[in-house]
Order: sequence, then C-alpha cells, then structure tokens
Amino acid sequence: MKKLILSIVSVFGCASLVLAQTGEFDLDFASNGVFTSQISDTPDEAKAMAIQSDGKIVTSGYIGRSGPENPTAEDFYLRRFNADGTPDLTFGTDGIVIQDVSGGLDASWDVEIQPDGKIVAAGFDWQSWERAVVMRFNPDGSIDNSFSSDGIAIIEIGGFSDRIWDIELQDDGKIVGCGTCFVSGSDSDWCSLR
Repeated sequence: MKKLILSIVSVFGCASLVLAQTGEFDLDFASNGVFTSQISDTPDEAKAMAIQSDGKIVTSGYIGRSGPENPTAEDFYLRRFNADGTPDLTFGTDGIVIQDVSGGLDASWDVEIQPDGKIVAAGFDWQSWERAVVMRFNPDGSIDNSFSSDGIAIIEIGGFSDRIWDIELQDDGKIVGCGTCFVSGSDSDWCSLR
C-alpha cells in the first residue's frame, strides 16, 4: 500500500511540475522576449522559421517593394538572428537577404537548413502566372550558384498557378515540396514534387 501511495504522489508531483510552466516570455531573448521591426515602408511578413544547429534562427517570407514601375511587387527575403534574438549582422546585409526572382510578386512560404548550413527556401514567383520556386543560399546569405545553375529553380507544374507551401529535406539531400497547382478545371489541385 505504501508503494502505491508513493507512486500516486510521484505522478501528481510530476503533473504539477508540467502544469507549472506558465509560458512566459524569455526576457533574455531580443527585447523582453519579442523582436519586431519594419524592414521597409511596405508590408513584410515572416512566413516560416528554421533553427540552425548553432542555435541561430532563420526566418523567410516576403518584403514589399514600392515604386512607380511596380508598386505592389514583393521579393523573397531571409533574415537571420543570433540565439539571443539579436539580428545576425554577418548574414547578408545587416542580417537580411532580399532576393528578386523576376521583378514581380515573389514570396517564400517555407525554409529549411541543410546539414552543411546551406539554406533552402521555397514559395512562388509571378511570371505571367504563378510558378513554384525553390532557392538555395550559402550560410552567409549569398545565393548558391551550384544549385540549379543560378541558385533558383522555377518550376511550372500546371501552367497557371503553382505554389509550394511546405518543404522537407531528405537524408540524401533531395528536397520534397507540396503545395497547390492548377492543372485543369476551375480549382487548384494538391501537388507534391521532389
């Protein structure tokens, strides 16, 4: 009976320790646990995040560009932070990489870190219609020209509206993506590619 009572007390003790975690901000991260900034005068959004083996944090998304030629254009962007939430100024320009694909609407929806530290980002690009895009960057933020000859793979799947929403890296280095593509009919189709 004593063993049973001790076991029950142990279970409740562990449960109360788990429940006691309040989810408060880590005040040692960035400024009081939160980092926020405006990169440009137009909307910019982080859509995905990956953590490197050294604890640095890479975000990807899109950054708006304004101008008379194309006031609604957007570009891929990557931003890297140190483990403490401060911008990593050794990455790209002041911690930010902005990559235009074709002068139109570009957006990254996912990012992954390869074991060698290279960064793979995927999303879509506007080239008369939306095209799926995968890009690879070196650990310093420069485009990796050994990937798809110029660092950028543009993939036309259905010929109308193709987007990659999520990617994963296989152990053999291959990249698997999934998203939507417009093949036929009036609605987008689910698609996967490698």
